[in-house]
Amino acid sequence: MNRNGFDIGEYVSYGINGMCNIEDIRPMQLSQSVEKMMYYILRPESNPKSTIFVPVNNQKLVSNAGTDDKRRNKCNAGADEGQNA
Repeated sequence: MNRNGFDIGEYVSYGINGMCNIEDIRPMQLSQSVEKMMYYILRPESNPKSTIFVPVNNQKLVSNAGTDDKRRNKCNAGADEGQNA
């Protein structure tokens, strides 16, 4: 985990956008009146053509679903449990 809380490749939940993959973490200046800040670059699973820019200090980025591989394993485990029920 980096000093910002989440790493590239992890999945997080972000409000109504649902599960999002962190594609990058980089400094950005979105307005000339604001200093450069670190941002998560998110790709929502529900709309992969969208890109969301979230400051790393944003409290709404709350849950960590792990990396893509861990997430797939969780999904596969859930599917297996459903078949055995």
